[in-house]
Amino acid sequence: MSTLREHPITVMLTKGELGEIEDLQFARRISSRGEMVRQLIDAGLRNFVGEAPEETLSTPVQDKPQRTENRL
Repeated sequence: MSTLREHPITVMLTKGELGEIEDLQFARRISSRGEMVRQLIDAGLRNFVGEAPEETLSTPVQDKPQRTENRL
């Protein structure tokens, strides 16, 4: 996995969610909110896919059904 961070994303959070992230950041003495969010994402991916987040990149994505429209 690349360590170059060049893909920003924006996430909208509730005040409570942000508070939980900041509390965890403080408790773990993590210097930036971004680093805390990256660690949470990594932990979630590892939990979701069973310790191998890179596998999600090689899993084929099923095609969406084509939308059909009746045009006159």
